[in-house]
Amino acid sequence: MVSPLVTVNEFWRFYEHSEWRRVRADRLTKVGERIEADLGAVNLHDVGDAPASVTWFDAIAYCRHVEKETGLPVRLLQVEEWREVAPPPARDIVKDGWGDLTWVITGGDGRTGTDSKHRYPEACPEGGGWLRFGKDLTWSTNREGLPFLSVVDFGEWLGDYESGHAAAANAATGRALMTMELERDRCPAHLTIRYKGLKVGFRLCYVAQLDA
Repeated sequence: MVSPLVTVNEFWRFYEHSEWRRVRADRLTKVGERIEADLGAVNLHDVGDAPASVTWFDAIAYCRHVEKETGLPVRLLQVEEWREVAPPPARDIVKDGWGDLTWVITGGDGRTGTDSKHRYPEACPEGGGWLRFGKDLTWSTNREGLPFLSVVDFGEWLGDYESGHAAAANAATGRALMTMELERDRCPAHLTIRYKGLKVGFRLCYVAQLDA
């Protein structure tokens, strides 16, 4: 069983009222514990039914929350499972995707500055802006009608994790978010990848018993 992408509204209801928010804040204060601080900068400027953008650790915390609430063994998809359920990659991608997301610089006086497709968002200071989806996003569906956001600036966290990095799949290319093979090219699990002008969401899955 595979869910649609978890939305901003769904994740934020969990985040606002769960123990995870406190645990997350504690991690920020500990030496050696790193996790991106500002989830609002990559979520709260989008509509509520847009896919949430989180760190891999946030996605795992949400899975554990749903598992506790439902009693189902909820988790992220593994690489091969994602390949099985994902639609065929698009064949007509000729641009690098920077029109899919918009980087907004916030001025020192607190007012929004130029709303632009910032080509080098990693050059902006940490916390110096926020990231939102553009107006025209491409969606595709698999054989069962499950929707996938098919733009090159968005990925899905998968369960494959090693040494602080996790796989993030891109439905537009069928490869890793960072464009190489999924097994080889992983993203830092403690980041949302906002600093590179990218968003990473997630969906839930569980294996149903055949006799259920």
